[in-house]
Amino acid sequence: MTARAYIVEGTNARSVTREEATASLGKASFVWIHFDQCDETTEAWLAGPGGLGHLVVGAMVATETRPRMDAIDDGVLVNLRGLDHEAAGNPDLLSSIRLWAAKGRLFSVTRRDLSALDAVEAGLKSGAVHDPGDFVSTLASAITAELDPDVAALGDTLDDCEEAVGRRGVLSMRRVIARVRSKSIAYRRFVAPQRSALDKLGNLRGDWLDDEDRAHLNEAADRAARMAEELGFPFAMLGGSTASLAILGDPDLVLITLTEFADVIRR
Repeated sequence: MTARAYIVEGTNARSVTREEATASLGKASFVWIHFDQCDETTEAWLAGPGGLGHLVVGAMVATETRPRMDAIDDGVLVNLRGLDHEAAGNPDLLSSIRLWAAKGRLFSVTRRDLSALDAVEAGLKSGAVHDPGDFVSTLASAITAELDPDVAALGDTLDDCEEAVGRRGVLSMRRVIARVRSKSIAYRRFVAPQRSALDKLGNLRGDWLDDEDRAHLNEAADRAARMAEELGFPFAMLGGSTASLAILGDPDLVLITLTEFADVIRR
């Protein structure tokens, strides 16, 4: 995981050391400092120079997290999940990023490099991201934009299975269906609460969030809600709630619901 820090003045962003960023807190218009969760100094910095209370620090460095949003004092604690650069080695599929945002500052912590942070850094360098509201809304939009095609691909895979059942038989689809089901469950575990967190954040009243930021956050929440709905029906196929499926080993064709089909696959 790559730690990083930026100081922003107007539309001019500079990549700096953590020490330089720390010295600029309260002076520069916006400071972002990103930490490696595995770094032994992270917790001490958040509690010391970062000025965060023990409850916030505990949430920022917790081993297990789910998406959430909590307004605390003059800032907000946000946990989100997104794709990382090494998704193949992540058993949860989606990696966590923990944020503390307040006027003029944002601290973030991850264990793995989140892909969506690339969009944030690009925004900083182009001048599009120049305050905490821009940062959070850009990150949320990038996370949902990356997940959207992946979730859609799960539905496409099931469509392909439906077409292939008649030619190859149900049991030949067992591994594909099991893989899609497993991935759908893993995604839904985080996408559903993420939608709630983004919805709360989009309705938050604070002087570091403007109307444009809220619009982007609400759009990201809407996309997350749609993905959660799609993931809630991992065995739904286009064309109806039932399908004619040939159960190999039986002499007859049987009409069953796709929930029953899933039970057959699991057995």
